[in-house]
Amino acid sequence: MNLSKRGSVFLEAALIFPVIILTVAILIGYSSNSYEKVKSQVKAHNELREESLADGRIDKGE
Repeated sequence: MNLSKRGSVFLEAALIFPVIILTVAILIGYSSNSYEKVKSQVKAHNELREESLADGRIDKGE
């Protein structure tokens, strides 16, 4: 492999790797945010369900 070919490979890697790392970081952040939203929705749902069961509005057999 000649010198200019090696240099172009390193240049491509230097440009592409940060983009890949940034993309992965964004995906992890988005996934974490989505998980927290779903977690809070499930918590709210369970609280409302327990409240409904305690009030007798919903029969436990349903």
